[in-house]
Amino acid sequence: MKQLLIIGTLCITGLSACNTTAVDEIARRSSDQCYVEKITPAEISTQVKTRLVQPEKRNTAGQLVLPAQSETTRTQTITKPRSVTKIDAVCPEDLTPKFIVSL
Repeated sequence: MKQLLIIGTLCITGLSACNTTAVDEIARRSSDQCYVEKITPAEISTQVKTRLVQPEKRNTAGQLVLPAQSETTRTQTITKPRSVTKIDAVCPEDLTPKFIVSL
């Protein structure tokens, strides 16, 4: 919400850093209420498994004839799903100089 207020203050005071579309992108309207969406990405864990496909082969003298062969597989699992949190915000059209002064 602080971000929204700072952007709104910049827009109202007429500073050149103001980007009015940024205010519209931050606040989303749901009926008569504005909010900011905070998206937390999913957490994914990767399991790596290695298995022996063929053991090494040695001759009678103990010399290596064929090295061991292994196979590696990777499996990904979502350990925590993606989440979207809605945070109440001030609507851009409500960011009047009078409102900001009252803060």
